[in-house]
Amino acid sequence: MQKLDLHGVPHAKVADMVEDFILIYETPLGIITGNSNEMQDIVKGVLKKHLMGFVIHAHNLGEIIVL
Repeated sequence: MQKLDLHGVPHAKVADMVEDFILIYETPLGIITGNSNEMQDIVKGVLKKHLMGFVIHAHNLGEIIVL
């Protein structure tokens, strides 16, 4: 599974990075957001825009799994 680690990425760049990532690689994908609610909201917004299903990793609340 390909993973995108967003630790240290400014919030202003997150949407573009996530969009590029989900359009290049095949699911399932992992997107590591850390515990930032704002970061997670940005990622979820991009995924919803592209009608992609996702779940929060069961053992790591700072990772979103794109289905």
